[in-house]
Amino acid sequence: MNTSDHNFQLRIDQIERLLKFTYAPGTGDALFDICDNSGRILKTGTVNSPETCVGLSGLGNDEYYLMVLDGEVGRVEPFRIS
Repeated sequence: MNTSDHNFQLRIDQIERLLKFTYAPGTGDALFDICDNSGRILKTGTVNSPETCVGLSGLGNDEYYLMVLDGEVGRVEPFRIS
């Protein structure tokens, strides 16, 4: 997984219960997954703009992983909902 993209930013909005991440996709078929510690995919969607917002409803206070897959490029970022 590539972790060299310095423009990648991930934020949690606790009030609105949103995960927001900044990533400019390089292909038209970029996807994201939110996984738990066991690797189970809990949410998935497309990345088609420089900022993507994902509702966190249904996810409890725990540690999760955001995976972005963009052609041959991939990125995994841990995050915690508290």
